Amino acid sequence: MTADTNLPNAAHFFARALTESPEYQEYLAAAGAYQNDPDAQHLLNQLRAVQQGSCASAGSCSSSSCGEAPPSLEAETLQEEVDANPTLSRFFTSQEQLVALVRSANARLTERLGFDLADLTKQTGGCC
Repeated sequence: MTADTNLPNAAHFFARALTESPEYQEYLAAAGAYQNDPDAQHLLNQLRAVQQGSCASAGSCSSSSCGEAPPSLEAETLQEEVDANPTLSRFFTSQEQLVALVRSANARLTERLGFDLADLTKQTGGCC
């Protein structure tokens, strides 16, 4: 086997290992629970709408400046409801655990490869 055939095999093995990980499986289950919970979806949409409205009324919608304005009472109340919602709590926790796993894998790959693999996936130019 040459390096050209080892790389695709290694990439497939890595992807399979990630998708079979407990973190990814929990994320899929939590995402499914969220998709099947209209109350949780509505609550999160309400919070996002209030946050976006607060940001727009502050005159700037850049994510960095939005975080500087104090949240409204409505936003604080909705955030407390979101935090107390079991479906959303599970979903956010599973996201955090999956991100931690991927960052850990990237750190190990970066160490072995000698360059940051995740940097290759970042968009260049544009606004996002």
